[in-house]
Amino acid sequence: MVDVEIAFNRSAVLRCLDQLEPFSPVLRRLLATLADGDDSISVAEIGNLIEKDTLIAGQVLGAANSALYNRGSEIVSVRRAVARLGVGVTRNLLLALSVNRIWSSVRTPASWSMLRFNAHSLATAITADLLSSRLPTEYPEGAFVAGLFHDIGHLLIATMLDEQYDRLFEVLEKTPNLRCEVERELLGYDHADLSSDAIAHWNLPLQVQRAVGFHERPQLDESPLTKGRLRLSQIVCAADRYVDSHGISLWDGDRDHDSNPLEIVGANEEEANIYPELKAQFDMVQASLRMR
Repeated sequence: MVDVEIAFNRSAVLRCLDQLEPFSPVLRRLLATLADGDDSISVAEIGNLIEKDTLIAGQVLGAANSALYNRGSEIVSVRRAVARLGVGVTRNLLLALSVNRIWSSVRTPASWSMLRFNAHSLATAITADLLSSRLPTEYPEGAFVAGLFHDIGHLLIATMLDEQYDRLFEVLEKTPNLRCEVERELLGYDHADLSSDAIAHWNLPLQVQRAVGFHERPQLDESPLTKGRLRLSQIVCAADRYVDSHGISLWDGDRDHDSNPLEIVGANEEEANIYPELKAQFDMVQASLRMR
């Protein structure tokens, strides 16, 4: 299919992950609630953890007092801020802020845009979360984290290949409908496989691993499914395509890739009506990031 020779060692990916800045104690505790349930942690416990990190505390307070969540009175207490946001929103916000900080230290090749990657990952996470709240979804609590990490395999490939990635990037840019096939031909696996490896390495729930691993080909996902519900991989796939269609993509020219990116979950943009809230949440997180 392609005339490019690239050397890549999949086993080296986990070593690359181990070199990243570790998740903070507060984020690790909040991620544990994905498996244990939001009721496994109290607002007081979250508040105590957040108060130990001045930067995180400021960002959480900023989010709680933003136009999106402000209810007419300013909050100056971290615990009250968490109570206003809720455990799920607080977890998603801290996850988005934390991984942005972690990725900022990663060395990437010239053709890689960390700005695009962060924007696409965040928008996909928010969209997946919105879709899972509107549509009957298997394991909806994992939608945000699955959306946020669905393309980390792309980042790992770029990081591991370094200068070689520029050649792969040229090929991927020219083959928008065959990118996974190109990756599998050149590397032996695709970015979704590596994204799933990362999720497993971080001991996140199996449901999230599978959603990430099958987000490019949800029709192959055979995860257990309750009748009448959508698989999480379908939600992430739809969210990925949806934000691409709005120009928030890793690649140039992906805006017109799908005429109805939500078709895979049996909806269309008018029915879902998620863009206004996607933009509001996206802008809120971006504003929190500027508080650093």
